[in-house]
Amino acid sequence: MLSFMTHAPPPLQHHHDPSMAHHQPMQQAHMHLLHSFWMRQMHEIQNVPQDFKVHHLPLARIKKVMKTDDDVKVCSRSMH
Repeated sequence: MLSFMTHAPPPLQHHHDPSMAHHQPMQQAHMHLLHSFWMRQMHEIQNVPQDFKVHHLPLARIKKVMKTDDDVKVCSRSMH
């Protein structure tokens, strides 16, 4: 597993601004939601088994979009 995925990101640093004191409860709630979201994402990444042969994306559409890009020369048949 990649080292940056082993722990949650460090908390954001806040500067104390007395004029913004009325926003602090809302900001704390948003920070809590953000932290909870990333903790759920980390849990899912670390604990949900991944089968990389099963695609949840519309590969035909992806290939069609790739073919419109001049930098993409060949769309491999191995994507099937």
